[in-house]
Amino acid sequence: YIMFFFFLMIRRPPRSTQSRSSAASDVYKRQLLAQYITCEWKRKISLLATNLDSAETNVFYLDETEDCQASIERLMGSSALPIYFPYIPFDNTTYIDGAAIVSIDFGTAIKRCKEIVDDESDIVIDAILANTRIVEHKDTSDYKAWHMFMRYLDISGFVDTNSDLVHAREDFPNINFRYVIKPSETLPSDKEPLGFGHGGIEYMLNLGQKDAQEAVKIGEGKSFDLAVEEAREILRAIRRPKKL
Repeated sequence: YIMFFFFLMIRRPPRSTQSRSSAASDVYKRQLLAQYITCEWKRKISLLATNLDSAETNVFYLDETEDCQASIERLMGSSALPIYFPYIPFDNTTYIDGAAIVSIDFGTAIKRCKEIVDDESDIVIDAILANTRIVEHKDTSDYKAWHMFMRYLDISGFVDTNSDLVHAREDFPNINFRYVIKPSETLPSDKEPLGFGHGGIEYMLNLGQKDAQEAVKIGEGKSFDLAVEEAREILRAIRRPKKL
């Protein structure tokens, strides 16, 4: 579960720079990203970003023909979580995190695979999720605005992820959906949202390895089928109003 959070960790400037101007902070982040990103892409990489001007989802394809600085701008735009990270203006528009509209973009991954193979049955999809199997009950009586926002993201992301799993099976019946790896325990983000302490990172690495081994143990296709059925049950329960 550390892959996605690694990029967010790079994007967040250290405390020593947080008192500086926004422009200085942005320069720092771009310089730091340039140290880690060589733009020597060895795989077909796609980025999803939300276009704030058109209220649409835009997809960026990263390859060796693109300027490296442009790739960094697209990376920043696709991970610009509202409130926590600044929006990214480029290509005459403004972008924020792609998850504002789409949680799991199976469609773009499948489209990139079809650049290599013609038969959809030759495409194998694995999904790594950052949402747990349940949204835990919490006492939110003392929550402030920021914690309420993060709680909202937890709930909406949980619902969107399960919806995307169900729709993937319905929209792409010929694709081989192999494994779904999802956290079996709560990720350490509640007390410090998007925090990246050593203990939290180590915890996510170990948990990811354990859950991946469990998915493989269940068997090809079976972990995905199990996740889809579980998602259907979750959505039925969540969308059934409870009488108070």
